[in-house]
Amino acid sequence: MTIFFVLSGLLLAYQYSDRYEDRKHYFLRRLARIYPIYVVAAISTLPWIWGAKIGVQTISWVDTTFLVLANVFVVQAWVPSFFKFWNDSGSWSISVEVFCYVVLPFIAPWMSRLSSKGLWLFAVFLYLCSVIPGNLIRLFPELSFPFIYALPVFRLPEFLLGVCGFLAIQRGFKFARPNFVLVFILAVFVIYIGPVNQITPYVGHNWIVVPMVVLTVMALMQSSGMVSRAFSSRLFVWLGKISYCFYSFQVFLLFMLVTFHSDLVGLMPALRSNWVLCVFAMLVLVVISACGYHFIEEPCRRKIQSWADGRVSRHVCREVLKT
Repeated sequence: MTIFFVLSGLLLAYQYSDRYEDRKHYFLRRLARIYPIYVVAAISTLPWIWGAKIGVQTISWVDTTFLVLANVFVVQAWVPSFFKFWNDSGSWSISVEVFCYVVLPFIAPWMSRLSSKGLWLFAVFLYLCSVIPGNLIRLFPELSFPFIYALPVFRLPEFLLGVCGFLAIQRGFKFARPNFVLVFILAVFVIYIGPVNQITPYVGHNWIVVPMVVLTVMALMQSSGMVSRAFSSRLFVWLGKISYCFYSFQVFLLFMLVTFHSDLVGLMPALRSNWVLCVFAMLVLVVISACGYHFIEEPCRRKIQSWADGRVSRHVCREVLKT
């Protein structure tokens, strides 16, 4: 998820660089991008609104109403106790992302005005903030995992570090040998992860994961090697396009597999093997994601953006006529 937030911050900073002044248009474009599939994914998981077991109520109707409203307004990540209900375990990051969307047009212009030294100091500050959640769980073991893992304010530093990465590249920062940087980072991960035996929450590794991810993304932007060419291929570009649907529908597929596993194995005995089941689920999810992207996400995005662009054009015309 650190990769997701860092990459999202970098790409949005690249896409909207020097264009944050039209915040209304910016928010409408972001809404058009995420909300249609978000709604479809939520509706598809309604049978499991109270958890992984169909029809078993584990929260009151008052809390259920609050859960629904939190999801409608995409603020569910601010309520850690709801993490295991409905689609929250799959959509919490969308809630975090919406928070980052709101913050970006207000803080990015300020970041772009920082001196190079100021930008590096701010990046160090963000890095220190990103390691706080992992240390909190060590100091206060009673804290819940969703609180330290999914609370938007704890994930914002990762997103903003992606913005810092883009601004650094925009100002001319270059790795002398980006491919070597990628190999070095891979080696560090292998050496670090290999002997790790202690059970540590994901964010407990932020002290090394966050800077490595930021450097990896920046190095990939400057790399011209085989990995970079592979990621630029038509197949990977297409997979990138359907990736949001892929992420959004994963919980639906997992719920289906948990609920109907016995029936599915009865129909296809080969799925008794976890490896076969994993490959089968992956292929099914790719198909569902492709359909979601081509028949829901893109058509809805174009229609919403066309409507928004039309409103902007009409507003401009009215202002011109007034003058």
